[in-house]
Amino acid sequence: MTEVGGRFTLKVNNTDEWVIQRFYEIVEAGRTYGPHLNSESDGHRRKRFWVWTAAEEEAFDVLQLLALWLRRDESTARMT
Repeated sequence: MTEVGGRFTLKVNNTDEWVIQRFYEIVEAGRTYGPHLNSESDGHRRKRFWVWTAAEEEAFDVLQLLALWLRRDESTARMT
């Protein structure tokens, strides 16, 4: 979650394309990009990665959807 150019933005990065595609299918919003290559200027070789991103209204909608799954479940809270 960040602000890019004054716009509220969500991003998910992963080195497995299927994870990003599945996330996109679930939330039914945003866009996917990739593969991207990380810089290897330091001599370390890195995996390519894919990105899901959403901004403004789409980002708020996805955040509301995720909030349902990220909130603490009261029945679980009583057990801990």
